[in-house]
Amino acid sequence: MSVEQNFHGIHFMLPTPFDQNGDVDASSIKSLVNGARIAKCTGVVTLGVMGEAHRLTDSERGPIIDTVVKAAGDDLTVTVGVSAESGHSLAARTREAQSAGATAVMAAPAKRDKAEFNIHIWLLRSSTRNNRDTHRNSRFT
Repeated sequence: MSVEQNFHGIHFMLPTPFDQNGDVDASSIKSLVNGARIAKCTGVVTLGVMGEAHRLTDSERGPIIDTVVKAAGDDLTVTVGVSAESGHSLAARTREAQSAGATAVMAAPAKRDKAEFNIHIWLLRSSTRNNRDTHRNSRFT
């Protein structure tokens, strides 16, 4: 991704396409990202509500993120949904998105009590600090 990130404009919420066997359809993901580019969107969002992230296994998430980041290239920002009820899962998903080259992450708060919520937020923040030097110009810092 380029150093200059654009969070203005329209960010298309990508659905997660599946083939007739119920597997993630990577070629359709590429087409959707390209469609966002043609429509003059400034970014794409994957693995949010439209992406049916809650129905995917953790092993399905990585290839989706990789496909979206590669298809977006340097001209579209990529936001990855990382929401999880477990703080440790949230931190792992954040690191995964960051390692894949995502521009930003999007996380909903855990549906737990205040103490759990505070732990959840702390884990989200601490999971990104380890890579502060390599991602100085991203939304992760």
